[in-house]
Amino acid sequence: MKFKGYIATSLDGYIARQNGELDWLEREEWADPDGSDYGFKSFMSSLDAMVMGKNTFLKVLEIGQWIYGDLPVYIASSTLLEKDIPSHLAKTVKPVNGTATEIAQRISDMGKKNIYVDGGMILQNFIREGILNELTVTVMPILIGTGIPLFGSLDQDVKVKLLSTVHFKSGVVQNYYEF
Repeated sequence: MKFKGYIATSLDGYIARQNGELDWLEREEWADPDGSDYGFKSFMSSLDAMVMGKNTFLKVLEIGQWIYGDLPVYIASSTLLEKDIPSHLAKTVKPVNGTATEIAQRISDMGKKNIYVDGGMILQNFIREGILNELTVTVMPILIGTGIPLFGSLDQDVKVKLLSTVHFKSGVVQNYYEF
């Protein structure tokens, strides 16, 4: 079983502005001239489940485009209830609560093998609890100065191994790490 992160950051390490906005991420000049989606479709095709943080889920709903199809998505939250899930997503989206370790165990018990972990806080929790196995960080060539950081404070150092780096013509750099 592998838990995998895939996320974009500004060069200064932020995943969103302080208010959660992603406007800095939506620039035409970053459309890859090679027509690539920076490997996202390939990444998604390797998965059989997803764990998403509540704030990320609410942001995706606000954007209005559900790109995850029929992939089972578990929303990590202690306050989100099944009745809060929009009816058109009720078959595939389920709330789940507990620590990262407890959530990981529940998903593992369902026989899921390759799980996407998405959202700043949930990624941080999976890293802190030593559960995240892989992380793809797509670094956008912009400094936004302040915002929501990808990484939070840690009780101890976390060693990672850089497996590859890809530089795109758009100026975007993608780093692939193993924990």
